[in-house]
Amino acid sequence: TGGVVGSVINIFSSTSGTVTIAPVSSSVTINGSTSATYTITAQYSIVSLICYASNTWIITGDYI
Repeated sequence: TGGVVGSVINIFSSTSGTVTIAPVSSSVTINGSTSATYTITAQYSIVSLICYASNTWIITGDYI
Protein backbone atom coordinates (compact mmCIF):
# COMPACT_ATOMS: atom_id res chain seq x y z
CA THR A 1 0.00 0.00 0.00
CA GLY A 2 2.63 2.55 0.98
CA GLY A 3 4.62 3.45 -2.10
CA VAL A 4 7.98 5.14 -2.21
CA VAL A 5 7.56 8.76 -3.33
CA GLY A 6 8.56 8.93 -6.99
CA SER A 7 7.62 5.30 -7.71
CA VAL A 8 5.80 4.68 -10.98
CA ILE A 9 3.57 1.69 -11.77
CA ASN A 10 2.67 1.21 -15.43
CA ILE A 11 -0.41 -0.86 -16.27
CA PHE A 12 -0.93 -2.20 -19.78
CA SER A 13 -4.10 -3.84 -21.08
CA SER A 14 -3.30 -6.51 -23.65
CA THR A 15 -6.93 -7.59 -24.08
CA SER A 16 -10.19 -5.91 -24.99
CA GLY A 17 -11.64 -6.74 -21.56
CA THR A 18 -12.09 -4.21 -18.77
CA VAL A 19 -9.28 -3.63 -16.25
CA THR A 20 -10.37 -1.92 -13.02
CA ILE A 21 -7.92 0.07 -10.90
CA ALA A 22 -8.94 0.92 -7.33
CA PRO A 23 -7.22 1.52 -3.98
CA VAL A 24 -6.50 -1.64 -1.96
CA SER A 25 -7.65 -0.04 1.29
CA SER A 26 -9.21 3.13 2.64
CA SER A 27 -5.75 4.43 3.59
CA VAL A 28 -4.69 4.56 -0.09
CA THR A 29 -5.78 7.44 -2.32
CA ILE A 30 -5.68 7.53 -6.12
CA ASN A 31 -6.25 11.00 -7.54
CA GLY A 32 -7.35 11.48 -11.12
CA SER A 33 -9.72 13.52 -13.22
CA THR A 34 -12.69 11.18 -12.71
CA SER A 35 -14.04 8.99 -9.87
CA ALA A 36 -12.25 6.95 -7.21
CA THR A 37 -12.37 3.81 -9.37
CA TYR A 38 -10.70 3.86 -12.77
CA THR A 39 -11.10 1.49 -15.71
CA ILE A 40 -9.16 0.69 -18.85
CA THR A 41 -11.53 -0.48 -21.57
CA ALA A 42 -9.49 -0.45 -24.77
CA GLN A 43 -6.94 -3.00 -25.88
CA TYR A 44 -3.33 -1.71 -25.78
CA SER A 45 -4.20 1.15 -23.41
CA ILE A 46 -1.62 2.18 -20.82
CA VAL A 47 -2.00 4.04 -17.54
CA SER A 48 0.59 5.05 -14.98
CA LEU A 49 0.28 5.45 -11.23
CA ILE A 50 2.77 7.89 -9.71
CA CYS A 51 3.35 8.01 -5.95
CA TYR A 52 3.72 11.61 -4.79
CA ALA A 53 3.12 11.18 -1.04
CA SER A 54 2.80 8.25 1.34
CA ASN A 55 -0.22 6.17 0.25
CA THR A 56 -1.16 8.85 -2.30
CA TRP A 57 -1.00 8.24 -6.03
CA ILE A 58 -1.97 10.12 -9.16
CA ILE A 59 -3.24 8.25 -12.22
CA THR A 60 -2.54 9.35 -15.76
CA GLY A 61 -3.07 7.84 -19.18
CA ASP A 62 -5.89 6.22 -21.13
CA TYR A 63 -8.53 5.52 -18.46
CA ILE A 64 -12.18 6.37 -17.86
